[in-house]
Amino acid sequence: MMHVKKFQRAGHRWLVWSIALAITLGSIGGILTLHRWSEASHQAVELLGRLEALAHRLSATEWEAMARRGLTAELKGTQPVIRRELDRTIDELARHIDDGELSTMRQIYRAYTVAIDEEFRLLESQRIAEALRVDEEKVDPTYDQLIEAIGMAQVRYAMASRWTINLVNIGSTVVLLLAALFIGGLFSRYERTLRAEQVLLAAQGALRSSEARFRSLVQNASEVIAVVKPLPPTILFISDSVRRIVGHGPEELTGTAFTELVHADDNGRLQQFLASCAYSSGLTHMVEVRLRRGDGQWSMVEMFGDNRLEDSAVGGIVVNFRDVSERRQIELALAQEGYAIDPESRKLH
Repeated sequence: MMHVKKFQRAGHRWLVWSIALAITLGSIGGILTLHRWSEASHQAVELLGRLEALAHRLSATEWEAMARRGLTAELKGTQPVIRRELDRTIDELARHIDDGELSTMRQIYRAYTVAIDEEFRLLESQRIAEALRVDEEKVDPTYDQLIEAIGMAQVRYAMASRWTINLVNIGSTVVLLLAALFIGGLFSRYERTLRAEQVLLAAQGALRSSEARFRSLVQNASEVIAVVKPLPPTILFISDSVRRIVGHGPEELTGTAFTELVHADDNGRLQQFLASCAYSSGLTHMVEVRLRRGDGQWSMVEMFGDNRLEDSAVGGIVVNFRDVSERRQIELALAQEGYAIDPESRKLH
């Protein structure tokens, strides 16, 4: 039976770790997706800037040809190179911007290059007047339209890039925070469930075995297990491991008032703790109080209580507690050094 329960607990641990891993990987995937969106918008802005620069270079060659009233060999060689760069840049843009927007830009660009080709043919034929008319009526308007379309796209994708970067920062923070909270809650719930199972198993073991056998099982446990009647707070049973905390054996404490062990300043908190346990079922409550040791000193203990009043075999509050005096001293020393300690996770801040 114990092997089966160990196997079940191991299975539960693997399940918790698997869920935590899935949440972490999902969070990383979400953050990477946001980064890809940001990178796509940023690349679109860079490509649009390159496209604008190439359009200016193409316009400069066209302007120089008009100024010279003809095409030089250098201009004839430069034009195809610039156009090939423009075509490559537009093809790259197809992976980053809206198809409709890119289609409009392509149409304007084609109209612009057709107008330039017409103008150049007229220049080569020395039909200067007609070339000037084409320049004024076709080349300049389509160039202006192209630059305007590029500029509008730059503004749009620059804004999208900024918004995406902000979204990446906010989304990363939110995703990591939610993942941390969920994983923390998952582990906290698992620990509470595991603790409740341990308490239940300890109580059932006490009922199934004689008192002597039970003491032999729990005397080496690091935590003390006790069964307490809430009103008045009376110790019905307490494990032998209590000797290590207060220096008294179970035979001295069984049947005595629990409040006699507790510091007078903490008696109210103890009774409130027992009342909370007594009036709620299925919940684990926690309190920290000071217990008097046999040498007259005080030990700070952390208690966890579960209601087993309705269980006829137990008939009391099952309390697990352990000595946390050393931990409290360390936390106090850290607090004096300016460190803050999260009471839930015990992490430094």
